[in-house]
Amino acid sequence: MAKILIAEDDRISREVLYAMLVALGHSVTCCEDGCKALDCIAADPQEYHLVMTDISMPGLDGVSLCNRLKEGIAPSLPVVAVTAYERDLFNPELVNHFHAWLVKPLSSSVLDATLACLLWARSGDEYRQQPH
Repeated sequence: MAKILIAEDDRISREVLYAMLVALGHSVTCCEDGCKALDCIAADPQEYHLVMTDISMPGLDGVSLCNRLKEGIAPSLPVVAVTAYERDLFNPELVNHFHAWLVKPLSSSVLDATLACLLWARSGDEYRQQPH
């Protein structure tokens, strides 16, 4: 089980992603925007194993959130971009910021595989020994 933070301004998207992650056995914290997500992570940079963020949000968007984390708050924390716009995948200015990209609507199997790869790479033996 991983501790995952969601930054998503759209309530329905946030609730769907939350339900999918909980069904996969993860512990999830939700934030309505990038500023709140940054505050949660800054309060305890070691608390979360991974961040999932929307790209377009009011205030602090997903790219800015990712950059702020990399700049020092949590430089090794994996950040997954979740977008409804497939065209974002072809924008090199956006793609290079994130560890992975997922396009809405999400499939549970793709979500699970993506998270497993990122968490495996980050946590090493600690994550590998947990049941999935």
